[in-house]
Amino acid sequence: MNLPRPARRSWWLEEALAAEPGPPCPPLDRDTETDVVILGGGYTGMWTAHFLKERHPGTDVVLLERDICGGGPSGRNGGFCNGFWEELDVLVHALGPGGALETCRVAERSIGEIGRWCERHGVDAWYSRNGHMGVATSPAQDGLWHALVEEATRLRVEWLEELSTEEVRARCDSPVFRAGVFAPRAATLQPARLARGLRRVIAEQGVRIYERTAVRRFRQGPPAEAATERGRVRAAYGVLATGAWSSRMRAPVASRTTTIS
Repeated sequence: MNLPRPARRSWWLEEALAAEPGPPCPPLDRDTETDVVILGGGYTGMWTAHFLKERHPGTDVVLLERDICGGGPSGRNGGFCNGFWEELDVLVHALGPGGALETCRVAERSIGEIGRWCERHGVDAWYSRNGHMGVATSPAQDGLWHALVEEATRLRVEWLEELSTEEVRARCDSPVFRAGVFAPRAATLQPARLARGLRRVIAEQGVRIYERTAVRRFRQGPPAEAATERGRVRAAYGVLATGAWSSRMRAPVASRTTTIS
């Protein structure tokens, strides 16, 4: 049997890079000034850059990424595009019914918007709005979704459908699958293809992307200043889009960051 070689990166990212590597973005090698500097080349950083340029085309934006864009969690997640409805019970506890419903409704809009964005920009992210299914594979997992479904029913939210074992097996006949829950309005996609597509689009918009550029120090300003090994970026505004990496920064950033594992 010929087994595939171990992935050097996530399979998602390796597939996306093989399909469309895109032109390389150089590391920062000199001091520069800009309107907005963004730290992090994942979804948060690239969507921020995209919408800044879309709404204010004359804004000069610099994006700094220590690896390559999409090289972190944005290029290796599960590819589920589902809003926050599946966290409804948690959100109700944190925000109350009104706040939870508004959060979920706003997040749900992004599902369709992502699909339309991919179509508009020619990004083949394997977007499919055919829903997704969660299943139990052991007795310990049976019914873990009951509290969520009960909360959704109480708030008259039609998002989840409970499935029997037979209904699950009719969709995917795995011998380990038991009962489950189905979200028919959710979507799935290839996460790294979305990230790399975003990279292409923001480069076309004129965002200055510097990859392989680790930020050693960041000052919130004003002006904001990001110091790297070979250059500094001074900007009127700075955006931290580093996810859990932000917790490694010193105060005041670390004291305002929560990392959930």
